[in-house]
Formats: sequence, C-alpha cells, structure tokens
Amino acid sequence: MADTLEVVVPDGIGPGEPFSVETGEGLVFEVIVPDDYVPGTVLAVTVPEEGPPPVEVVVPEGILPGDEFLVDTGEQQFYVVCPDEIEPGMAILVNVPPPPDAENESQQQQLIPTATHSNAKPILDTTKGCNLNLCLAGGFTISLALETQPKYPINSKQEVMRNDGSWSVCTIREYDWRGVTYTVEVNKGLKYFVEEEDIQPIGGH
Repeated sequence: MADTLEVVVPDGIGPGEPFSVETGEGLVFEVIVPDDYVPGTVLAVTVPEEGPPPVEVVVPEGILPGDEFLVDTGEQQFYVVCPDEIEPGMAILVNVPPPPDAENESQQQQLIPTATHSNAKPILDTTKGCNLNLCLAGGFTISLALETQPKYPINSKQEVMRNDGSWSVCTIREYDWRGVTYTVEVNKGLKYFVEEEDIQPIGGH
C-alpha cells in the first residue's frame, strides 16, 4: 500500500498550481494543489514509489525558462524543461525518469491502416499531414496516412521564435509529418512540437 504524507500548501500557491514535496528519505516529487485548497491548508498526498534519486544538473548557457535541454547521467539521457526564474549556470535538482520501453515505443511508431464502414468518397486531407481515404467495394473505407515533405529541410539552419517572442538561430533536427511539427535545436537544447509558423528563414523578420 502506498504511503501518504501530510504537507502544508505553501504561501503563494493556489489551486491547480504545482509545488515540490520532499520526504524524510530525500525523495522529491511534485504535487498539484486541488480545488478549494489555499496556502496554509494541510493536504494529504500519496508518496510515489521511489525511483532513481534526483540528480543535480547545471543549466547550460543560452537556455531560457521554458526551454528544454539534455541531461546525461552516464546511464541515461533525457530532456528537462528549464524552470521559471532559473538562469544559465544555476544548479537544479531533476527527477530521473524510468528507462523508456523500446518495444512499446516501436509499436507506437508503426502505422496501422484502419478500416471503417462509410459511404465517404475518396478525399485528400492536407490540413495536418495527408490522410487518403480509399473507398472499397462493400462500402468500406481504408484510411492511409501519407508522408509529406518538410518545408524546412532536416539539419538546415533557420530561425525559431523563443518563449519571449524573440527569434534565435536553430537547427532543424526532426519533422513530424503527422502533426506538421518540428523538433529544433537551439543553444544546445531541443524544442519539441514547434509549428511551421514559428519557424522562418534566417533574417526573415
């Protein structure tokens, strides 16, 4: 049975906002304040199963709050988001996630056509990637996702809009044709799910 712990909601933290809790054994985890709870209220929380201990990392140069950067523990690599009010060169404690399940990850990346009974005519949807619906005999439709080419080539230099509205030079690393989003590298960190409208050629603004 999972352990519970009584904690006091800190000053300045309201419903729906997170705050960190540390157990006597040094386990640090995040709690979201429930509705109707105010600062000073005692809250009973469930202690998660203990995983790897948190590690201390230094925020790299050029990383702003909200940017992601790579953490390498020597045994595992993962990305974390720079918290608010944290600057490059400052040390933060981050929780180490469980190792990824390679088999499940591979299964999620497989594209499996789905068949549904429909009277729809063949259409080509170009709003987000391309979905081609093929109408077969018997009123069945097979929906196939068609891969589209990125507007910005992989490994090309472009500019990406930062969280503060400024533009920085980036390198295009990945393109998700299903959602028409990019993964870009900027200042040694990665930004995921970047929309095409948030990218432009260098000097385009």
